[in-house]
Amino acid sequence: MKIEKSLSTSVNLPAINWSCYNHNGQLLVTAAVDGCIRLFDTRTGDCISSWSAHQGEIYSAMFSVDQTTCYTIGADSKFIQWSIHNTGQQLSSTSLHQGAVGPFVFTGHGGYRQVQTPKGKLFALESEGQHLLTCAPTGAQMYKINKDGSLLRSLYLGGHRSPVVTVDWSPVADCRLCLSGSMDGRVRVSSVIPP
Repeated sequence: MKIEKSLSTSVNLPAINWSCYNHNGQLLVTAAVDGCIRLFDTRTGDCISSWSAHQGEIYSAMFSVDQTTCYTIGADSKFIQWSIHNTGQQLSSTSLHQGAVGPFVFTGHGGYRQVQTPKGKLFALESEGQHLLTCAPTGAQMYKINKDGSLLRSLYLGGHRSPVVTVDWSPVADCRLCLSGSMDGRVRVSSVIPP
């Protein structure tokens, strides 16, 4: 194996918290600690766009199912939809519930206390892109994504005894399996029928 090319943002590289390819691997979106989103053309290795997206770190980023937008979630507890065609154009922004982005705190007997900063996948889209799953204090919060990009709380998947720090949906079309993983090491797989 050999390295074919290396992508870089500038001489002073910020730490990257998350990266995600689009459906054909020609675009890469990165989420950085400086609050900026960077969009790379993987064929040339060039950063083709960069914009300030959140106040504070961006923890996760993902392309929409139709590949025309991307979603981000940051330390400011906002879930934001961005245009890929008009980069930097914010299409929607929603403040999420408490516990969606951390810091995640787990307490136990005898004064035990553990604090975890976000490291995992903090949100996931179901295969049709109509529902969003996010972390929550003792479960996973599901939202319906409206046509205008706004979110409507729809279902809470509880059952955890500690904060949920990562979530995901099965990538299989028409499959309604989703998972939530918590600080105490438990993973719950739920079969849901979104409302």
